[in-house]
Amino acid sequence: MVPIEARRELWAWYYGMRAFEHCRASCQHVLKERLDENHPLYYPMNVAATINYARPFRRSNGLPARPEDIVPSKYRAVHERVMLLRDKLHAHTDTDKSAHPGLMTVDVLFEVTARHKGFKILEAPLKPEAFKTLNNLC
Repeated sequence: MVPIEARRELWAWYYGMRAFEHCRASCQHVLKERLDENHPLYYPMNVAATINYARPFRRSNGLPARPEDIVPSKYRAVHERVMLLRDKLHAHTDTDKSAHPGLMTVDVLFEVTARHKGFKILEAPLKPEAFKTLNNLC
């Protein structure tokens, strides 16, 4: 019988691979359909991509995190940005710390336009061009 630690390690690598596949599918959907910030699926695809990308790098009950040194150096800045978005905005909403240093990434505004009057949530998703890079990283 294979020891439990070896099975956990194998499961963590396989789980990571599947999470990257889900991230890639989200990115490819945004790119193929040319979704932009105005499309109702744009923000949910942002969340799906960042959460799935980050999964292997965060500890889970019973599963070890994958080492961040597996990320190629040319993608290091993208990796760090996606992890920050995941940690501060998509998996948890931290209003005291921004996912974009120096900028407010989560806020509630009262908006008045010719067609609409009401509350609006300000969220800072990935930009459309960032999905290409994240797709390559997956």
